[in-house]
Amino acid sequence: MSRVFISEGTGAGIYVFSDDYCPAHVHARHRGEGWIARVRFSYLSNAVELISIVPVKNVPLQRVVNHL
Repeated sequence: MSRVFISEGTGAGIYVFSDDYCPAHVHARHRGEGWIARVRFSYLSNAVELISIVPVKNVPLQRVVNHL
């Protein structure tokens, strides 16, 4: 596991797991609010997509997700 950076807009740590599975994605973890989001990305385009957020009871606001 390697933390790449802390998102200034959301306060979430962005992580890449070297032994993780496909598709290519990063994990955004906000320790203070208790959520983890997985965001898929493409090496070929600017496309990004939210895969999941857990736990469901602590999902961030949509504007926070958009900022990720």
